[in-house]
Amino acid sequence: MGSIEAKNISFTYPDGVEVFKNISFYINHHESVGIIGPNGAGKTTLLLALSGLVRSSGEILISKVIKSEKNINEIRKKISFVFQNPDDQLFMPHVEDDISFGLDKLGYSEKEIRSIVKESLRSAGLEGFELRSSHHLSLGQKKRVCLAAAFARSPEILLLDEPSNELDPAGRRELIRLIREFAGTKLVVSHDLDMIAEVCNTVLILNKNEIVASGSSEKILSDKKLMERNSLEVPYKYR
Repeated sequence: MGSIEAKNISFTYPDGVEVFKNISFYINHHESVGIIGPNGAGKTTLLLALSGLVRSSGEILISKVIKSEKNINEIRKKISFVFQNPDDQLFMPHVEDDISFGLDKLGYSEKEIRSIVKESLRSAGLEGFELRSSHHLSLGQKKRVCLAAAFARSPEILLLDEPSNELDPAGRRELIRLIREFAGTKLVVSHDLDMIAEVCNTVLILNKNEIVASGSSEKILSDKKLMERNSLEVPYKYR
């Protein structure tokens, strides 16, 4: 449960710009994977393709099931996507509405939904925020609400796009703690390579339309020449 396999997947924008071409990889269940690379390498687009939010060519298997138009709704139940900008994700009047959105369609009763919302907020350190307006929260609080909403769906796979972007040190530490506590499969796109070193055991470098390197976090992130060739810097942990 929670595995991801990409077989020769490609994505090209309507204007003909090729983002990635014929890339393949396998991510085992419960693995924590960082996807890194320079700006414009297609990292976010890759997450969108894996989740089915954009259509790519090739074959994607989620938990051993080939993703298709016929089963995309079932596939999406296995995945929670946390966007870089929380305002792209939070759109309901109150925090509890954002967290509970869609849970009724998954078959939960009203009583179960209230319990899930309460537990998700507790896990995110936001007890008592049910009736707060999401748009009046700090950036760090908004990002934690997004994580709480993701956790509420009990996904097998968590996809995170630049989760620590623009956070202050305290907010960043809290977010890292929450990400580390998620027990399922994690894919994290980020330029915060010190965070990647903390939360991911495997790293893929995406650059020039392909995966140019993959391996353990220590092996990839400590390779100064490899990192520099791909417009990246070795994180503090490995200097």
